[in-house]
Amino acid sequence: MNILAFSDIHGNIEAVKKLIIEVSKVEYDIIVFGGDFTNAWFDGPEEGQKQMNEIVSLIKFLNKPFFYIYGNRDIFVKCEYGKNIGEKDWDIGKYVLTNKIKDLDKSKILITHSLDDRLKNEQANALLYLYGHDHIGRVYKNYIDLGFLYRGTKAHGAAQSLFGCYWFIKIEDDQIIPVNHSWQLKESKCPIHKNQGIFYIPYYWRKPCPLCYEEEKNRLYF
Repeated sequence: MNILAFSDIHGNIEAVKKLIIEVSKVEYDIIVFGGDFTNAWFDGPEEGQKQMNEIVSLIKFLNKPFFYIYGNRDIFVKCEYGKNIGEKDWDIGKYVLTNKIKDLDKSKILITHSLDDRLKNEQANALLYLYGHDHIGRVYKNYIDLGFLYRGTKAHGAAQSLFGCYWFIKIEDDQIIPVNHSWQLKESKCPIHKNQGIFYIPYYWRKPCPLCYEEEKNRLYF
C-alpha cells in the first residue's frame, strides 16, 4: 500500500494546486489528510467554507479514496467529500484508519490532528501514527509528523509564509517506508538530539531541530 499523506493547508489554494501537479503521475492507493483544511478560525465561517469548497473541488481531481480529520482551524466549516476518520474507523485492506487512542494494535494506523500528550511519554501501539499541527515534519520510530502543506504568517507568529511538504508512505510487509517531498523545508539530523528522529524544518532556521529551540515541548520520551 502506498499512501499520499499531508496536513495543514490553512486555506491556501496554490499549495493544493502545486501538490496536484506533482502527484498526478505517481501511483498510490489512498489519500490521508491530517486536518486544518482552512483558516476559518482567523478568517471566519463564510470565508472558511469557501476555502473548504475550493480545496475539496481540487482534491476530487486526484480521484483517489480520501480520508480526513478536521483541525483546530476548521471550526464552523464542513467537508462534504471523502470519509471522516474522526467519526468512525475505516478499513483499508488489512489495516484500519482510526482516530481513537484506545484499543490500538499493529493493524491500526492512528491519525490525530496534533500529537496527543499521552503519546509523548508512551509509544503508540499502532503500526503507524500520523499527526500534524506542529508545522514541523518529523520521522521518529512509528511516528510521522506530517508538517504542513502551507503555513502563513498567522501561524504561531511565523516570520514568513512557507510552502511545506507532503509524503508518500509505503507499507510493505508491515514495514513503514516514508518519503518526504519538501518545497521550502530542509531535512535535518540534529547532532545534539540524535535520538529524536529526522526533522524537516524551515530552510532559514539556524538551529538544526525544534528541540534546540524548545526542548521540553518537542521531546519524545520513549
